[in-house]
Amino acid sequence: GKGDFAGIPAASPAMDRVIAAMQRHGTVLDPTLLVFQDDSAPGSVPARLAWAAEFTRRAHAAGVTIAAGSDDLGQALA
Repeated sequence: GKGDFAGIPAASPAMDRVIAAMQRHGTVLDPTLLVFQDDSAPGSVPARLAWAAEFTRRAHAAGVTIAAGSDDLGQALA
């Protein structure tokens, strides 16, 4: 519910269409990870990260440009 990723696998026809549109339009994927907070069901963050990793891998394989992020997984920057 609420647009949750779990309802649509990263390896699905729907996400393949998203990736194809990104590639066609020259969209750059910036796979930001810091937006995930562990304020829901136990284990949800690892599942979301796995989904994001799979989607990013598939997008890269399809030729979508991937931006190098600056996520630090919440670590303080010195």
